[in-house]
Amino acid sequence: MKKYAGPVAMSKRTNRILIIAASVAAIITVVIIVCLATVAQPTVLAVASEYHYLRGEYFFLLEMQQQAVDEYDTAIQLDPNNAAAYTGRGKTHYQMRQYVRAMEDYNGAIAHDTTSAEAYNGRGLALGALREYSKAILDFDKCLALDRDYEQAHLNRGWVLAKMDRGKEALADLDKAIEADPRCAQAYCQRANLQFAMGQPKTVLQDLNKSIELDPKDAFAYEVRGYVYDNTNKPKDALRDFDRSLELQPTKAAVWARRGSVKEELLDKKGALADYDKALELHGDEAWVTERRDHLRKVIGDKKGAEKTKESLEDEKNDRRLSQLRYYHYWRVGANVLEFDLGEGQDLFDVE
Repeated sequence: MKKYAGPVAMSKRTNRILIIAASVAAIITVVIIVCLATVAQPTVLAVASEYHYLRGEYFFLLEMQQQAVDEYDTAIQLDPNNAAAYTGRGKTHYQMRQYVRAMEDYNGAIAHDTTSAEAYNGRGLALGALREYSKAILDFDKCLALDRDYEQAHLNRGWVLAKMDRGKEALADLDKAIEADPRCAQAYCQRANLQFAMGQPKTVLQDLNKSIELDPKDAFAYEVRGYVYDNTNKPKDALRDFDRSLELQPTKAAVWARRGSVKEELLDKKGALADYDKALELHGDEAWVTERRDHLRKVIGDKKGAEKTKESLEDEKNDRRLSQLRYYHYWRVGANVLEFDLGEGQDLFDVE
């Protein structure tokens, strides 16, 4: 009798089919894994990089610079092509006054994205801070070629042009910044400051008033307006603005010193003495401030002795220096604003 062999034969054929199917499935799986390794992984890394970049932006806005730098570092490690992370780290290093590092970061951003107006503007700022003014101008030009309405580039190019004693060109840039953004408080303040420095006071107060209207918490705008009032023999108005400036930014030695001179003019000798002391506490090597303070100490301690000829002559000399000081300012290398300050390691009040 013949044995029924059908199922056995079918089982063998099925096994062969299953083996072939399993082999095909294995090959497909390998292909998928390879595809995931070559395509999906970079995508995942790019998403993770963007996450850390956004965290860096968050910390930057909170002025937590080191935390921001750490996040940008991670973003770049995950995706070395993340141009925005280089730009973010560059602006943070600039804020930390690490100008060489900032420039290197902007170089990295531009290497990965030659169309980034922000990166050219940032590198221009870093170059300006490093006193590479001609190179800075080229970067601002490139930025504005990419985006002609980039008002910060007009502001910053104006700052560098002012540093190069090209005041008329600087004013033209500030005018363009205001045209691009009529509500840019910084542009009005910078234009007023530059006009004041150039001896063109016609619209200075108008610009400063507009700047303060747009940004009532800008300490520098009150400071500059205080200088303008002081120079136009309005000491009470100057005092009010210096008070407000110091409320907003209490660590600026130049404002303490200038307020002291206004208080002295208003015969508030004790108030002036306190302000001179504070100025020297913050920045202790300004000769004219020391001289005025020492003179006031003698006046308050010995009124009759202060009237002696020698001290009177010394007082007249100091008054002449103080008068000169009122017309002396300089463009500070630093943030996106034109400033004058006591400076770092410079005897900027020695105008003789």
